Amino acid sequence: MFTPPISRSSTSSRSSATAGYGVSSYGPSSPAPSSPSLASSLLSSSLGTSPLTNTLSSSVRRHSIYGTEDRIVLDLGSFYLKCGFSGEPRPRHILQVSGQVQDHQRTGACDEACRKEGLFSPLHDIAIEEEDLPRLEAALKHHLFRMYYQLLLTDPRQRKVIVCERPLWPMPLKKLLMRLLFDHFQVPSISFAPSHLLSLMTTGSTKGLVIDCGHLETTILPVFDARPLFPYVASTVRAGKFLSKRLRRLLLTYASVSTHGRPIVESMLTDEAVEEIKTRLLFASPFRPMRGASDNSGAGEDEDEDGMGDSGENWMRDTSAATDVEIRLRTSSGESLDLLIPGWVRERAAECLFDGDEDAPSITQIVLDTLLRLPIDLRMPMAENLLLAGGTAQLPNFQSRLHQDLIRTLQEDREVQGKYASLSALVDTLLFVDGRDEQIRVFQPSCRAWVGGSLVGAVKTNGPEVTRAQYDGTVPDWLASPPTPPSDGPGREEGAGER
Repeated sequence: MFTPPISRSSTSSRSSATAGYGVSSYGPSSPAPSSPSLASSLLSSSLGTSPLTNTLSSSVRRHSIYGTEDRIVLDLGSFYLKCGFSGEPRPRHILQVSGQVQDHQRTGACDEACRKEGLFSPLHDIAIEEEDLPRLEAALKHHLFRMYYQLLLTDPRQRKVIVCERPLWPMPLKKLLMRLLFDHFQVPSISFAPSHLLSLMTTGSTKGLVIDCGHLETTILPVFDARPLFPYVASTVRAGKFLSKRLRRLLLTYASVSTHGRPIVESMLTDEAVEEIKTRLLFASPFRPMRGASDNSGAGEDEDEDGMGDSGENWMRDTSAATDVEIRLRTSSGESLDLLIPGWVRERAAECLFDGDEDAPSITQIVLDTLLRLPIDLRMPMAENLLLAGGTAQLPNFQSRLHQDLIRTLQEDREVQGKYASLSALVDTLLFVDGRDEQIRVFQPSCRAWVGGSLVGAVKTNGPEVTRAQYDGTVPDWLASPPTPPSDGPGREEGAGER
């Protein structure tokens, strides 16, 4: 984990997130560049080249590391918590927040002796029940205590907080987080900022269709003129958790122990092992293989809950050219095993994200459905500025595969006058923001929302802010009174307000 050293020199400080990324943001101040900046030229013309000018210029560009004007930026996910100070180009720390914290339930207090224990499981689910709140409160209290006093080494009472908020966050989680920050840690204020808007800000654009592929769900939200269009939000459960479930079933069926050749049993595949295999070995196929007539004839007869049956897996296995890979994993009993994973499983496991049905539409379907629901004059700007965010979007070839699926679906519907025939004019305009500069990514999709929050804190702007004095137990919620969509759009997705 990257922990930058902090110099005690009075002239050192953290540089802005908008500074050059190739230069170290920490350490003693570097010599001034040979060519003066525009701000320096204006100061020189008005104040001359006196020592006062140099001091004023330095104070404008840098501030003391002992100041408290930097805000704490939090990006809380179901598996990881990203934290750091505003104005920095990357999170200081990424904490794993899965598991349980039993010590809080026994003692009711958090100190340096607290340790996380329990299974590798998400911090919360899409729907939070009443009986889950005590466990969730204990876990959040523990991780926030560790973040403030052991990692960031700062007093929470002196720094404001910016929270990167998902549009479909469970309301009990939001209320619990605000109550802990205000009552337990006594932070001065909390600002909630939409994570999709923050992700888009890292590209320098104010309009686009942001696709956040997380662990629990994939959420799509259009943003125009730096305003999130909440009535058009859409989501699907085909995300990281859905992929992990399908990968586990494929491994139990087709993988084997290479040293003995025996099949894998359930006890060998822990949640940590499945997550490691998913992040290290899986990739999305860059193209969708064509099914033969014989494969289509049996489709639907033996499909499982993932939407793939034996016939679907047969044609996946026949159309894959990926190599088999061995990986050493440690079981729950502490035994080390060498697993042989077929190459077609590595390549085709992610097909469940691009093949959907009525109950769980694919990512391709919800992207096109969102474009179809938008007003006509907004479709072109959204199609020209597609952006991926979230950890699941970091699968190799994920972006190129989604791009190909979008184009292919529009082309097929144009020929048969299908559901998306009215969007056929967008085929040549579908572009991803990251795909314009030879796939160069300055920021990883999993950290985009945090970097956007850091930028918001650096320029001293934010969304609605709730101070500790104003806090009365209620939390701001855009779902309480969402803006009315235009007449030619059906509004936000049905059931979205039930979260």
